Amino acid sequence: FMIRALVRDPRCVFAVWEWPSPDRGRAWAVRIRDTVNGTTVVARLEESAARAGTWHGEAQPDRPYVAELGWIDGDRFTVVRGSNPVRTPRDRPSTEVDPEWAPGPGDAEVLKGFSEEIFIQGCLHLRRWGPSHV
Repeated sequence: FMIRALVRDPRCVFAVWEWPSPDRGRAWAVRIRDTVNGTTVVARLEESAARAGTWHGEAQPDRPYVAELGWIDGDRFTVVRGSNPVRTPRDRPSTEVDPEWAPGPGDAEVLKGFSEEIFIQGCLHLRRWGPSHV
């Protein structure tokens, strides 16, 4: 069987798995584990939930995670299968400015119909949206 991790947003990792037949008599669980600091979110799965093959867990922005399927015996989690690694995105815009992506002189004419424009140090800054009244 397999398990895959997918990032839903900066605060949620989604796990999906294919599991032919979970062993009866075991307390199956899924956990999301931060691969750097080791923090985990664990959910015990009833048999129907284990067969459903999906679960989402709480995560933190800009962190690396794996999803793991296994069983719980008291406080002990035994990993049966681990997922691909994923990283949640930041929860705010980037503060980096890349001058390579600044609009060039030809781009300004195209954008003119969409907004009033101000050029500052080679970057396009939009002040007002809507058709230009110039």
